[in-house]
Amino acid sequence: MENKKEKVFVDGLRVSKPNDKSPEWVKLNFGANVDQLVAFLQKYKKQDGWVNFDLKKSKGDKLYLELNTFERKKKVNDGYVDGNGKTEEHEIKSNDLPF
Repeated sequence: MENKKEKVFVDGLRVSKPNDKSPEWVKLNFGANVDQLVAFLQKYKKQDGWVNFDLKKSKGDKLYLELNTFERKKKVNDGYVDGNGKTEEHEIKSNDLPF
């Protein structure tokens, strides 16, 4: 069974569709509570200083922002390093190859 991570919604930043009277070049409206947003960004920033989040649409057609927790594994020597700095050793065996 797949372990699903708990959704983390972005605190302090709201997104909404523009009203009908907005010019056509206005695609989204954002509003920020500076104190909440700064605290959220400090809490979730990665070692490289970035915080990624995704714009999503609810079943009720509301827009919301969710923290993107994807961590790319980086190749280091003969293993991979995950987002937490842990190394996974991986030995390639002939039966692992698809050809």
